[in-house]
Amino acid sequence: MQHTQNYQLPTWEKEDRILMEDFNSAMSNIESAIDGVKNQAEGAASAAGEAQTAAERAEGKADAAQATADAAYRPDNKPYVTGTYTGTGAEQTVSVGFTPGAVIIGVQRDTAYPLMGAQDLSFHRYISGTDIKTYLSFTSTGFLLSRQDDRDTPNVNHSGDRFSYIAFK
Repeated sequence: MQHTQNYQLPTWEKEDRILMEDFNSAMSNIESAIDGVKNQAEGAASAAGEAQTAAERAEGKADAAQATADAAYRPDNKPYVTGTYTGTGAEQTVSVGFTPGAVIIGVQRDTAYPLMGAQDLSFHRYISGTDIKTYLSFTSTGFLLSRQDDRDTPNVNHSGDRFSYIAFK
């Protein structure tokens, strides 16, 4: 009786007797070969899963690095915005592109006050979440100034006055 080269399976010829031992040996060799292929496939799947997990970890680290870079201070990504507006006395919205955490507003009037010299200079600060509803409220894109008249103090929307602000993220 002859045997196959790779798995030693019997190849009978007409004059060979088929013995149970030969048949059982052939089946054992077939099962061993199938188990080998199965183990290789499982190993490859495990390696692929580990590679996927490593890739996901690397992607997560890259996302975290990008988020850090996005949040980092640099000239094109400041944690604040500055600007000016002219008071109208009527309700008006000032857009800064985000919901501010705090706003500082300053006004410089060209009027003479005895204690201030040639100009009246005043600053007012507002912090998100504090009770400032009378004069200013925060919006998703900036802040809303209420209608004000000359008796309101502090007056951050006095008609005709030029105001400067700094809004912090």
